[in-house]
Amino acid sequence: MNLPSIRSVFHPTDFSLGDETALIHALRIAVAARSSLELMHVGAEGEEVHWSDFPSIRSHLAQWGLVPQEASAADVIEAGVRPIKIRRHGTDPAEEIAAHVDRVKPDLVVLSTHQRHGLQRTLHPSHAERVARASRSQTLFVPRGFPGFVDSDTGQAHLLQVLIPLDHRPFAQIAINAAASLATQLDCKGVHWVGLHIGSSPRFPKVTLPSGPGWSSEFKLWDGPVVERILETASAIDASLIVMPTAGHHGFLDAIRGSTTERVLQACRCPLLAVNMAAENHGSESVE
Repeated sequence: MNLPSIRSVFHPTDFSLGDETALIHALRIAVAARSSLELMHVGAEGEEVHWSDFPSIRSHLAQWGLVPQEASAADVIEAGVRPIKIRRHGTDPAEEIAAHVDRVKPDLVVLSTHQRHGLQRTLHPSHAERVARASRSQTLFVPRGFPGFVDSDTGQAHLLQVLIPLDHRPFAQIAINAAASLATQLDCKGVHWVGLHIGSSPRFPKVTLPSGPGWSSEFKLWDGPVVERILETASAIDASLIVMPTAGHHGFLDAIRGSTTERVLQACRCPLLAVNMAAENHGSESVE
């Protein structure tokens, strides 16, 4: 199985407590992958933004026992992460961040999401979703108000149940491989992978679920409304992560606006990994 590597992680931060969970996920993944970690803040015109305003990477690493309490910059790099702090100013933070993502093309974007609905969603569109349009690779959405799969106190990752909705288009194997790579780099043991196909036909897409130390897997077949079945299954198995492929060249929402992945994102209670794939580069096969 060809597992993609993560060499760069990008996380935009608004310096709020609500952003903390997404930051912790970005940092833990960057440490595991021994990659760079770009933290970007976009302030209003005239706003004073100091380097000390950025979240403290060293304090988290010290709490996790990866660096001494009085760690130096060299200690942080030795721990496996290369932090980069970026300051920008602008009237539209999402536009500034999306432009940076489109230019730099990080391997993984980690976004904190507000799950808005109805009129509130229309008046205040999610910055996270707009930024994700620029991502050409993987985007990890971490919903605010839920703990996610990284323990903030210890830095340990707990991917126990991973749900992967399967369809014939877009073909999910690349997304499965990306999730397997993430679990491997995070040294997650005992992961249970659930491949979920929703439809009246028993013909599953031909994919291979991951195998690893203590890992297990199963396929489930349900009929009924797709989004509701994904969310019901995620709740029933207490999913640690939902993994979904997205189709197209122009980013997350440009490819699937208003369809399954976006609607699942609006209501899921665990992180969601969206893996962008060009449809013509991936075939689709079925098994009985």
